[in-house]
Amino acid sequence: FSLVCSSAFVKRAQAVANDLGGAVLGSDARLIKRGDRAATHVITEHRTLKYYLAIMHGVWAVTEKWVSASSQARAWVDEQPYACRFDPAKMGADTMEDLAEDLDATGVLRGVEAARRGDAQRFFAGRKFCLHGPAFPDSAPSKGDFKLLIEAGGGTVVDEIGPGVIVVYGGVEPDSEMESLEQSLPSGAELLSSEALLLVIRTRQLPAAWTAVEPDFRPSAAPSKQRKSSTAAQPRANDAAYRRTMKAKGFRVPKAKPPF
Repeated sequence: FSLVCSSAFVKRAQAVANDLGGAVLGSDARLIKRGDRAATHVITEHRTLKYYLAIMHGVWAVTEKWVSASSQARAWVDEQPYACRFDPAKMGADTMEDLAEDLDATGVLRGVEAARRGDAQRFFAGRKFCLHGPAFPDSAPSKGDFKLLIEAGGGTVVDEIGPGVIVVYGGVEPDSEMESLEQSLPSGAELLSSEALLLVIRTRQLPAAWTAVEPDFRPSAAPSKQRKSSTAAQPRANDAAYRRTMKAKGFRVPKAKPPF
């Protein structure tokens, strides 16, 4: 196993890796995928860049408890119960049913399964993103980090807004400015907040409007042991209830077009 973890946990992780067989690559998130050498596990206690990159690359993102449990068992233990989840109500979860209801763990599991199929880095394949605005909020990854995440998922970051481009905006902008930007978008382009994009990455779940247009890029299926999802048809982009839900989650959707 090759591990990437926080700088504060490197010594502890290395000691366990020495005993069980493995290596700690370091604490830099970019070590998750560098040349021919790639990490197999990311160890983190927070939603860091490492965590999001692990999901995009299909690498296990686990908590420090996985290392401690492995040390006690004197062997690397099953990762599933230790998949990262940061919802306090789910911290004690240890069954697939519990994990299936936690967005953090669901994204990790979907990423790992996608990697097993060999298509982890096709999540954003064929999609173009433009990072709009001078700066993103301090609480969010930087523009450079977003570029890493998008490219890790097979997407492309462009400088100009054009047809079909997903415009990602950071920070809080006046409604009037956002409405003006939305009205000026070329055909097929759409707005998406930086927080909404992180949610897409965290769950490895593309918005229904995207998958309805390009079914070849549907998200990875959840593990078979998870609870079955509803078989109801995906809502259309023009559906009023769907549009309200998407906007409430931070997604910017183009104004509904007439059906003819």
